Amino acid sequence: MKKTILSFVVTLFVSSLVFACASSYKGTAEMNAKWLAVNKEVTQMMADIQKKMADVKGIAPAKLAAVKADLTAATEDWNKALATAKAGKTADAVTAGTAVKDKLAKIKDALGITAPPAPAAPAKK
Repeated sequence: MKKTILSFVVTLFVSSLVFACASSYKGTAEMNAKWLAVNKEVTQMMADIQKKMADVKGIAPAKLAAVKADLTAATEDWNKALATAKAGKTADAVTAGTAVKDKLAKIKDALGITAPPAPAAPAKK
């Protein structure tokens, strides 16, 4: 009887460990997907901003200085997010990356960078 109870407890314990590992793996996969999406968006936003910064015309010098300061801060924050992701803290990296994305959106607005229009739907025949 004691062996049966012990066997049951061990089986239950191992089953709960397997379930916990599988659940945490799923969460990690979801976070990895979110990180990849944020990484792609931030990288594109930074490229758009850098392109615009190379050809700034019609922007007041004070506004341009503020944009440059904001871009420097966003770049520093992005480097921290990348380091956090590299350290395996994907959820923290997603949070940090999302904050950077918000900062970059404000910079894009300040520079007058708009999103490209959505592709037109094909004409029905």
